[in-house]
Amino acid sequence: MVFFIFLSSSLLEAKEQAQLKIFNTDPKRNRYSIHFTKVLPIIKADLCLETLLEAIIKSNQKHYDPGKSFYGLNFNNRGQYKYLEIFMGSRQAVKTTNYIAIIKLKNVLFLCNVDFNNEPLFHKTTLGNMKIKLTIVKNRSRIWR
Repeated sequence: MVFFIFLSSSLLEAKEQAQLKIFNTDPKRNRYSIHFTKVLPIIKADLCLETLLEAIIKSNQKHYDPGKSFYGLNFNNRGQYKYLEIFMGSRQAVKTTNYIAIIKLKNVLFLCNVDFNNEPLFHKTTLGNMKIKLTIVKNRSRIWR
């Protein structure tokens, strides 16, 4: 299930990208997959966005497995508009590794690709970092044979 949300507002271009230290442990590779761990900072969303995330959690709770699932959250600027994309993924079959932060809300994880240093809807917290184990599947067709 994918949610697309279009937020209309004017915005200023960010002068510089956030410099984040994200630590990846050495990935473990096999014939079909790459297993790795990311250590990501825990961030918080503004109340208006947090309410939306809680509604998504509630509406989709029967499909979310806390040990295996996550929500991906992409937030970016295109022209003078902001775009928010939220989707559910499996920790055992991630499609990208560019997540730079985590929102933890009601024991549900949102892996985020958002410049939280320059975006006022997202905030740093004092909660520290969180380790998450993920797997990239290299060739799905061979696994299912």
